Amino acid sequence: MTLAKGQGWSRDDFEKLFQDAKAFEPQFWGYDVAKAEYLLPRWYGQPGEWEYTLTLEIDKPKGLGLETYSRVVSALSGYYKNIFRESHASWPQTRDGFELMRQRYPASLEILSEYCQFACLADDRGLARKLFDELGGQMIAGTWGGQKDFRHYRNWAYSPQKAAIVNLGRATKTIAKRRSVREQCAARESPPV
Repeated sequence: MTLAKGQGWSRDDFEKLFQDAKAFEPQFWGYDVAKAEYLLPRWYGQPGEWEYTLTLEIDKPKGLGLETYSRVVSALSGYYKNIFRESHASWPQTRDGFELMRQRYPASLEILSEYCQFACLADDRGLARKLFDELGGQMIAGTWGGQKDFRHYRNWAYSPQKAAIVNLGRATKTIAKRRSVREQCAARESPPV
């Protein structure tokens, strides 16, 4: 499928290849990743198309359901700074898919780490805090991009939401004070009329 994308196969030919592959192995989510990549706007799709197509696939029999959704979102997240803000990816569906994966693979640190990272990207502070508790300081560098990002998100998850609002309020007041001082200085420097 990667070859088909690279060679610029028509949508009909690509879809036939995809359907044949899914008929052969309906639970192999790598096919869904390949189709979603093909449907990214940078290649052959329109904005929102890969997300819509993915929602159709998760309801098909013999598939992995929402696990496939989460795995595709995870695989495509590298194309975005924040996949939930920059695409039509659904956090509730992604979250539910990660919950299924955690039931199937309860000892997977990789799944737990990715789930936690996506909770942060989705601004789900309560869930992120719970998942950081489960991580207990363990980190997979490939998931987080390094210790600095891991600490940043962990600090965000544990910071009280009220404190973040207070800090935002202080920042707004500071900006207003600076603007007022600038206006006063400008008024002194302007010649009288």
